[in-house]
Amino acid sequence: MVGAAPSTSLDVVAEILGLHEPRPGERSARLGLVRSGGRPRFLVPLDTWRAAAASCLAYNRLREPRTRLQRGLLGLGLRAGAGRFVATEQLALDAGPDSLLAHLRRALADPRLCVAVGLGNLDTVWKPTLQVLRHDGRPLAYVKVGWAGFTTELVENEATTLSLWDRHRGRGPVTPRLVSRSEWRDLTLVAVSPLPADSRRIGGDTATPSPEPVRALDGAAISEPLASTTWWKSLAESIAAGAEHQSDTALAGALDAAAARFADEAVPTARWHGDWTPWNLAQSPSRGLVAWDWEYSAPGAPVGLDEVHSAFQVARLLRGHSAA
Repeated sequence: MVGAAPSTSLDVVAEILGLHEPRPGERSARLGLVRSGGRPRFLVPLDTWRAAAASCLAYNRLREPRTRLQRGLLGLGLRAGAGRFVATEQLALDAGPDSLLAHLRRALADPRLCVAVGLGNLDTVWKPTLQVLRHDGRPLAYVKVGWAGFTTELVENEATTLSLWDRHRGRGPVTPRLVSRSEWRDLTLVAVSPLPADSRRIGGDTATPSPEPVRALDGAAISEPLASTTWWKSLAESIAAGAEHQSDTALAGALDAAAARFADEAVPTARWHGDWTPWNLAQSPSRGLVAWDWEYSAPGAPVGLDEVHSAFQVARLLRGHSAA
């Protein structure tokens, strides 16, 4: 666990990576802090211009257009050697034998690997995701860090689900390969392989591909009463745990109303992805459909839930509709 309650995602990353102001004469790995609108957004490696540029340019076709343009310009600036102008703040990175960087270099068998980190909004589900690159800029892995109770559950669940895909012999999307799962201090680290290099973003205005292959991961669908499904029980437990919050009070009422009408109705159940949305999907011209972010995947969900969840998230986050 991270120590004193952090106030920003940068606080979390600074503690786990041992970031500090460079000391006079210190020769250590450096990360450049990139800000946007005055807010910390991204940490890029400054030890090699190839890795610095690749941290912004690799998989840029997966980003939404505005971010793609910003990262593209940033990457071109870093490629041109303008790191000190692009990232005006520099932080030294702990590379000692007990550091996270040293742990990753041992776990991934690359003594010169570099890391970049996106800095999102700190909330209950945010976790550091380290973009790990070779010294020459080639993507090596992505490492998710479980640093608090729920985030640890999420990364553990992703590791479990990717292990299932590694053993799966049926038809399905291309998924990241589970490279390693390890512990460092009291943190859980899950490293996964990079996506196919030619992966391209699926636009939010296009039809979301069917998640039917996901439902076959655990075998054929099973019919059971709605209230007996794994998903329903988990949902009820989650809402009960948040009963003190006003938003969950409304959810509890909705759950009770749905139970009164449908609790005993038999529904087909199977595994769901949990966040089958355009921003977690891509098309690779060479390999087909690509899907990642399996943190919320679980067995025993009503068949069709992925489609409903996707439509809701697209309407809310891409088209501006309210949750109501």
